[in-house]
Amino acid sequence: VIASGVGEVAKRIIQKAKEYDIALFSNPMLVDSLLKVELDCAIPEELYESVVQVFLWLNSVENNAQMSQ
Repeated sequence: VIASGVGEVAKRIIQKAKEYDIALFSNPMLVDSLLKVELDCAIPEELYESVVQVFLWLNSVENNAQMSQ
């Protein structure tokens, strides 16, 4: 975990992502769990499967972006 925020901070993170055309993934339950992880700490093993789903989604986004170029 390298960045974390709630409320206004979260809104600014999302806004910056949109400014740079960065795809956004939404999973409120995973977000709640990740908010409990300290910065610069490893993701707990019980969240691995959910995080794998994020990486699979990211891989598909990257593949689609490459195809459209």
